[in-house]
Amino acid sequence: GGGTELAFMSTTTSLDVAVQYSLSASSLLFRIVARDFMVIGADLQWLSAFPGEAEMLYPPLTYLKPTGRKEVVKVSRGGDEITFEVVEVEPQMG
Repeated sequence: GGGTELAFMSTTTSLDVAVQYSLSASSLLFRIVARDFMVIGADLQWLSAFPGEAEMLYPPLTYLKPTGRKEVVKVSRGGDEITFEVVEVEPQMG
């Protein structure tokens, strides 16, 4: 399993930001777990027009390998409860 993003991959370290970008009542989120500093995305917060988004950018062709860990997270937004399936993945850059 897993998949490769062909373009730059914009991510966030903030669950609140990820929830703001979700469009449905049931969404899938990836929790990116970097095992060492060589596979951590670039922190763009210092140059972003929106530093509160806590953006991390990964290069094209970053492969996301599932670790097998999953969980369900429920978040309240605007009076509604949104359910997310959170799948843990490890980035691999080649």
